[in-house]
Amino acid sequence: MKDKVALIKFQGYQEYMEYSYFTDIEDLKEGDVLVVPTNKSYSIGYFSRYSNNKQHVKNASK
Repeated sequence: MKDKVALIKFQGYQEYMEYSYFTDIEDLKEGDVLVVPTNKSYSIGYFSRYSNNKQHVKNASK
């Protein structure tokens, strides 16, 4: 199974921006709550959509 790229939004922090994360969860729906790793810890984010855009894949691999 190949990981998908999930685009995540964070409430109250530039809500128009989406951040890329790899996931193996296949049935996420818009607004689902996720705990994702950040630079120093973890944060709660909200699933926006899946993407296979090359730039999103590149961003998720950082």
